[in-house]
Amino acid sequence: MPNRDFSFLAASIAHTAARELAAIAVPVRMLLGTESPACLGAATAAVAAQIPGATIVAMQGQGYQAIDYDPHQFVRAVLEFDPAQAHSMSVAASVPPSS
Repeated sequence: MPNRDFSFLAASIAHTAARELAAIAVPVRMLLGTESPACLGAATAAVAAQIPGATIVAMQGQGYQAIDYDPHQFVRAVLEFDPAQAHSMSVAASVPPSS
């Protein structure tokens, strides 16, 4: 199967992803490390733009695995998520790093 052409699968995902993301009807908060590669920031922004009311929180000084390297900052960002306000903002304020 390694030689099989999976371009049809990529096209199928691209075709339905926007519709499926736009149909999400629950509050969504996405966490992104400020030190993450630019491609992850771009991907996060692209996905968030497709989800109604999605918010993005920048995890200060963190890369891809903030939950491992600064669990206090990660937990604070999760616990401070207020679903009632989530649909009134497009991008949340940054969460400062823990001391």
